[in-house]
Amino acid sequence: MQQQDTTLAQSGSVEWGLNRQHAAKQRTAVHHEVLRLLDALAPELPPPRREADNAGVRAYRWPGRCILQGESHAVSVSWFPGGRDDDSLGEMMVIAWRGQVSLPGSARRAPDQAEALKSLLLHPQEVEAGTWEWKAEEGAGAFETPALAQYCREQLRG
Repeated sequence: MQQQDTTLAQSGSVEWGLNRQHAAKQRTAVHHEVLRLLDALAPELPPPRREADNAGVRAYRWPGRCILQGESHAVSVSWFPGGRDDDSLGEMMVIAWRGQVSLPGSARRAPDQAEALKSLLLHPQEVEAGTWEWKAEEGAGAFETPALAQYCREQLRG
């Protein structure tokens, strides 16, 4: 048995297992950050008993994404997790829209086609142990999760 343990350690299998375990912990931590962002933007609530008033911002949520719809602007937030066999932890796409966004799977379509005004592609990045931020691809900086939620809400103002 000791011979087999020594052989595994020499072959690098133990190191590979530790790397895989570390990657799984990172993916779990990123998943928690995604849920934290979505909960801040569109908390999961039971369905309303009656149709809500059209005033204000309406929030729609699905696993891994949400849409915030205001009077004349909307914001969509979509999470695309990375694959298990690549180094990517995933990416977040935030799109600011002018107009009414049609909801996926809905039979009702918005009267006019919404126009994408701005998009932001973000990647999760561990700043220090257990602390994550969302790094923008095109020099827009980095956001901690609460700041990204605030950025999304600000996009509703146009």
